[in-house]
Amino acid sequence: MGKGDLPDDLRRRLLAACPPARLRLTIPDPDRVRGMKVLRSVLGLDLASAGAVFEQVRAGGYTGTPPEIALLARVLARSGVPAEVR
Repeated sequence: MGKGDLPDDLRRRLLAACPPARLRLTIPDPDRVRGMKVLRSVLGLDLASAGAVFEQVRAGGYTGTPPEIALLARVLARSGVPAEVR
Protein backbone atom coordinates (compact mmCIF):
# COMPACT_ATOMS: atom_id res chain seq x y z
CA MET A 1 0.00 0.00 0.00
CA GLY A 2 2.90 2.38 -0.43
CA LYS A 3 5.17 3.64 2.31
CA GLY A 4 5.25 1.39 5.38
CA ASP A 5 3.63 -1.58 3.68
CA LEU A 6 2.67 -4.56 5.73
CA PRO A 7 4.55 -7.71 4.81
CA ASP A 8 2.39 -9.81 2.45
CA ASP A 9 1.99 -12.69 4.90
CA LEU A 10 0.84 -10.37 7.71
CA ARG A 11 -1.57 -8.58 5.36
CA ARG A 12 -3.07 -11.92 4.26
CA ARG A 13 -3.52 -12.99 7.87
CA LEU A 14 -5.17 -9.69 8.75
CA LEU A 15 -7.59 -10.01 5.83
CA ALA A 16 -8.33 -13.62 6.82
CA ALA A 17 -9.06 -12.59 10.41
CA CYS A 18 -11.40 -9.72 9.58
CA PRO A 19 -13.29 -8.88 6.41
CA PRO A 20 -11.80 -6.29 4.07
CA ALA A 21 -12.99 -2.72 4.38
CA ARG A 22 -14.33 -0.78 1.40
CA LEU A 23 -13.45 2.85 0.64
CA ARG A 24 -16.45 4.92 -0.41
CA LEU A 25 -16.59 8.54 -1.56
CA THR A 26 -19.42 10.42 0.11
CA ILE A 27 -20.17 12.93 -2.63
CA PRO A 28 -21.20 12.10 -6.21
CA ASP A 29 -18.65 14.27 -8.03
CA PRO A 30 -15.40 14.50 -6.02
CA ASP A 31 -12.31 16.39 -7.13
CA ARG A 32 -10.50 13.80 -9.24
CA VAL A 33 -7.16 15.63 -9.27
CA ARG A 34 -7.05 15.93 -5.48
CA GLY A 35 -8.11 12.32 -5.06
CA MET A 36 -5.47 11.05 -7.47
CA LYS A 37 -2.81 13.17 -5.76
CA VAL A 38 -3.64 11.51 -2.43
CA LEU A 39 -3.64 8.03 -3.97
CA ARG A 40 -0.27 8.67 -5.64
CA SER A 41 1.23 9.91 -2.40
CA VAL A 42 -0.18 7.31 0.00
CA LEU A 43 -0.06 4.28 -2.28
CA GLY A 44 3.07 5.21 -4.23
CA LEU A 45 1.30 4.93 -7.60
CA ASP A 46 2.15 6.35 -10.99
CA LEU A 47 -0.36 8.69 -12.65
CA ALA A 48 -2.12 6.03 -14.74
CA SER A 49 -2.45 3.65 -11.79
CA ALA A 50 -3.76 6.44 -9.56
CA GLY A 51 -6.45 7.18 -12.15
CA ALA A 52 -7.47 3.53 -12.30
CA VAL A 53 -7.60 3.22 -8.51
CA PHE A 54 -9.58 6.48 -8.24
CA GLU A 55 -12.18 5.00 -10.60
CA GLN A 56 -12.30 1.86 -8.43
CA VAL A 57 -12.88 4.05 -5.38
CA ARG A 58 -15.62 6.03 -7.19
CA ALA A 59 -17.34 2.78 -8.14
CA GLY A 60 -17.14 1.51 -4.55
CA GLY A 61 -14.87 -1.38 -5.49
CA TYR A 62 -11.62 -0.49 -3.70
CA THR A 63 -10.95 -2.66 -0.65
CA GLY A 64 -8.11 -3.31 1.76
CA THR A 65 -7.43 -4.00 5.38
CA PRO A 66 -9.46 -1.83 7.77
CA PRO A 67 -6.38 0.21 8.83
CA GLU A 68 -5.35 0.79 5.18
CA ILE A 69 -8.80 2.00 4.19
CA ALA A 70 -9.19 4.13 7.33
CA LEU A 71 -5.90 5.87 6.54
CA LEU A 72 -6.94 6.55 2.94
CA ALA A 73 -10.35 7.86 4.05
CA ARG A 74 -8.73 10.26 6.54
CA VAL A 75 -6.14 11.59 4.09
CA LEU A 76 -8.71 11.96 1.31
CA ALA A 77 -11.10 13.83 3.62
CA ARG A 78 -8.30 16.16 4.79
CA SER A 79 -7.56 16.98 1.16
CA GLY A 80 -11.18 17.88 0.39
CA VAL A 81 -12.34 14.55 -1.04
CA PRO A 82 -14.88 13.26 1.50
CA ALA A 83 -14.60 9.51 1.98
CA GLU A 84 -15.68 6.88 4.47
CA VAL A 85 -14.98 3.29 5.41
CA ARG A 86 -17.66 0.69 4.70
